[in-house]
Amino acid sequence: MVKSLILIIFISFSSIAASTFNLSSIVINGTEDFLIKTCKARKCIRKCCQKDHYFIKSEKKCKSMEGNFEFANISVYDDYDPSLKINKTLSDIFLLVPEKFFEIVDEENSDSQTFAEIMFVLSDNNISTYLTESGNLYMEMPNTYIRWSRIDHFCIEYEVDETVIPKYWTYNNYYFQKANIYYTIGK
Repeated sequence: MVKSLILIIFISFSSIAASTFNLSSIVINGTEDFLIKTCKARKCIRKCCQKDHYFIKSEKKCKSMEGNFEFANISVYDDYDPSLKINKTLSDIFLLVPEKFFEIVDEENSDSQTFAEIMFVLSDNNISTYLTESGNLYMEMPNTYIRWSRIDHFCIEYEVDETVIPKYWTYNNYYFQKANIYYTIGK
């Protein structure tokens, strides 16, 4: 009973903190048990780097940086229509669990590689992505038979280059529909 009350108070404070403070207030650390309990009470998605670290493009690694990097400007979309933007942002809905880059990928052909070793950014390949309010990330392929594909493994992070842009990283565990005569003929 006391643990539940403490968790509810923590989640309530996290919600208030996320809307008023910077990114680190929505990034949570702790034991696996703590993260599981917290993410059952509030929606969580993965942050690629450690807390207070960001992806430096020129060095291709996460580094600690000072700055006010907030996810308050990241749009969130409707669950039933991933192209419909809702009136909330990432920091209104989600907590971020750090260090996705360092996890071993549990896939058949991954050869025990980390997420960072096989990841790529969909937006760098001109593929639009949409984070829905339930925490699912979709990529849009408008000229294919299957327009919306859910991405199972992803994380979000700021990429620091000449500009500072939040991006979604993933790895290729899904099938890209190739264009052919049957999918590209119109009336």
